[in-house]
Amino acid sequence: MTGDEGASFFDIKYMDIGYFFGSIANTHLLNTFLMKLNMFLWGDSELSLRSPNLIAHLFYLIFSYLIVQRLKNSILITGAFIILNTNPFVLEFFALARGYGLSMALMLGSIYFQIKHIESSHVKQNKKFLLLSFSLSMAAVLANYTMINFYISLILVSLMYFWKNKEVSCLSLKISVQKNSFLIGINILFVLLLLPILFRLKFSGMLFVGGTKNFYQDTVKSLVNASLYLEDYGRLDELLPVLLSLFFIAAISVILLAVKLKKTPVYFAIPLYLLIISAISTIAQFYLLKTPFLFQRTAVFLLPLFLLSVAFLFKSLLEILPKFKIASLAFVSVIALICIIHLLNTININHTYTYPSSANVKDMLVSLDRVHDKKDSTKINIGASHSMVSPINYYRITRNLSYLNPVGYNMVFEKGYEQFYFQRVETGNYDYLFFTEEDKAKVVKKQEIELINYYPLTKTYFTSIKTPNY
Repeated sequence: MTGDEGASFFDIKYMDIGYFFGSIANTHLLNTFLMKLNMFLWGDSELSLRSPNLIAHLFYLIFSYLIVQRLKNSILITGAFIILNTNPFVLEFFALARGYGLSMALMLGSIYFQIKHIESSHVKQNKKFLLLSFSLSMAAVLANYTMINFYISLILVSLMYFWKNKEVSCLSLKISVQKNSFLIGINILFVLLLLPILFRLKFSGMLFVGGTKNFYQDTVKSLVNASLYLEDYGRLDELLPVLLSLFFIAAISVILLAVKLKKTPVYFAIPLYLLIISAISTIAQFYLLKTPFLFQRTAVFLLPLFLLSVAFLFKSLLEILPKFKIASLAFVSVIALICIIHLLNTININHTYTYPSSANVKDMLVSLDRVHDKKDSTKINIGASHSMVSPINYYRITRNLSYLNPVGYNMVFEKGYEQFYFQRVETGNYDYLFFTEEDKAKVVKKQEIELINYYPLTKTYFTSIKTPNY
């Protein structure tokens, strides 16, 4: 159970249907709807909250295979499938109750149907695959709003292929618009729905979580570090971003050359174009809209696009340089083997990379249940670091901890209350504190505390207040 599951549950638990539709600007609509449905059907267990992403992982596997089978070489297909499905940071989000995993599965489905559309472009009036592609891309945005970058890139890539393969005159353009009026209409309708949500998030400062340095530092390096998943491989964390950047430049050169020489189908360049345009759109948003550069979890959708580009790179290289077939296949096999070994090194059942500090929330609540006075009818107040608030509230509700008050965000040490999903949440006069190593200095400076438990895995402290600061 991580902080994100708790956040999602606590948000949804107190949403009536009117509030649900009235607050879509503050949540990812599709993920929220699926979780609300699961809670109605199966209850509020941790498995129920995770199930949309668990099912999404199955579709992610299916779509990734349907795409890489076009490599038409068993070693390439196997290697590409392994490379695409063994990144531990990507896999993490298929076990959490947020929309990231769901959006990546929908994104791969969108790419698959875009490829199918290009393959069947010789068939007149065949727009069903393009419609499916855009429908899944829209659903991906509703599962995770950072996917707006993918949606923009998909529109531009579709227009690019249309422009390249048609003789566009004023008359033919008018006819094409008429023939595609339904597809154009639903995209316009979707954008009109989405813009108020995005602008509301933007004005409230909640549109994206990210950094303010530059795209390379905040997005590229953060994704590389997250993909290493806390494994210590020496100086590899410094060298790998540079090596992968060079690898990406090679992918651009080789794939585009193979497409130009007609050695590979034109759709081999789709993941590459989508990745490039998505990256450019995030950079443009930083400078035009002052939104942060995407960072780790908000940028995670870029990883499957990069890995797909890697898969198509090897196939393109084989077609351009057939004499190096054995060396190329061996290279793919080695990379796939390294990916498997890295995945096995990073597997754990205790915590996640994205929300590590909340792994001991259950243990803290067991300790709390043991130390608090059962005969005292006064409710207990806990001050908690930001990442632990949501999971504490989740277990407070699901385990019916009636003696515990709702936990609010922002540990403060004076009397006061704040509004938290229609409940009064006390933010001062704590009986206990549960905080991370980062918050330790702030806590010690403000309060006299007595240590109850220290959890070395997450470096978190559970303490009681010796002298409450009234």
